[in-house]
Amino acid sequence: MTSYRILPALVLTVAFTMTGCAAAPPVSEKVQKYYDENVAKLTTATATATATATATASAMAPAQRVVFIGDSFAQGAGSSTPASRWTSKLSLDRGWTEKNIARGGTGYLATPASPKAACGLDYCPTFEEMIPEAVKAKPDTVIVSGGRNDVGFRYAPFVSAVDSFYAELRTALPNARIVAVSPVWDSSKPPAQLAAYGDAIRAAVTAVRGDYVDVKQPLVGHPDWITPDGADTKDAGHTAIYAALKDALPTK
Repeated sequence: MTSYRILPALVLTVAFTMTGCAAAPPVSEKVQKYYDENVAKLTTATATATATATATASAMAPAQRVVFIGDSFAQGAGSSTPASRWTSKLSLDRGWTEKNIARGGTGYLATPASPKAACGLDYCPTFEEMIPEAVKAKPDTVIVSGGRNDVGFRYAPFVSAVDSFYAELRTALPNARIVAVSPVWDSSKPPAQLAAYGDAIRAAVTAVRGDYVDVKQPLVGHPDWITPDGADTKDAGHTAIYAALKDALPTK
């Protein structure tokens, strides 16, 4: 006796609608075999093609453009190669296109008295003065790292400069993600003033819908990671800052 199986309900519904019969007859083994070998395969192939197209589109999506504003730690002073600085390590890890405009000796208020030695320019701009250059890069994200060079300025002017910087940055880049990194000290014990400065930075960046990332003090207790002049950090220090940021910075 010939055995039969029933095609999916959709096929039966179409057959019923077109013929007006009370019930659709069972299909032959030949018809069922054709369905199994062709229609089912087509469904699988379509699903595979869709998944492949989605993965390809994701891989072809442009990398995020990330601008770094900061002091010499962010600039990469003291690192053996540009690829060894923490900004480049983080960018490689996240698949970002990096634009590093950090300048040695600078801060929210600070600009060095000896600019040639600090940043290699005739004048080293403050963070706020770097905003036009950041805007030119059309960034998706701006990461700001600094504050240690501002130690010594009175608290009130510092807070005013921080508030002004983040408000202006948000106005200039209304759709960009803004991330502020807590001020990073060297291998010695940070001054108490630095924590208060970090609180001011947190308040200012969150007020403009930005993120604050506290990396603690990854260099403290490691004098061997600091350059002989005490001003910058070696590769090991950059790796430590990168590791702290990698763990603390949310992926978005």
